[in-house]
Amino acid sequence: MPEDQTPRQATKQLRLTTFNVEGATGNAEYLKEIAKFSDVIFLQEHWYFKFEQQKLQEILPDFRCAIISCDEYNPISAYQRPRGLGGCALLWHKDIDNLINKLDEGSERITCIELNTSDTPILFICCYMPSR
Repeated sequence: MPEDQTPRQATKQLRLTTFNVEGATGNAEYLKEIAKFSDVIFLQEHWYFKFEQQKLQEILPDFRCAIISCDEYNPISAYQRPRGLGGCALLWHKDIDNLINKLDEGSERITCIELNTSDTPILFICCYMPSR
């Protein structure tokens, strides 16, 4: 790969990554590193509550996201905040933002986006289904 080329420019293929991050804030540096080689990231266990969701955009400003938290439909306030748990997100690089539609499926454990390709739209589903 030429030195002036970023990892993203090196290919025309769509690069998908899935990652159970177990806390996006604590693993922010690793998340930034894998984002360099990803177009779409399926993220589980970000541990953000609804009032903290913007933190994911702060970690990866070149990505857009569809994010769901464990308190998505029954938000807690910042002063009631326990330790984070669960949550999932789909992130896509801003270069393909014009091809993405966010979908609302109405669940605290599933988030979806649609990639509009020239042939057929592709549905991406990210879910977090803990065993307990």
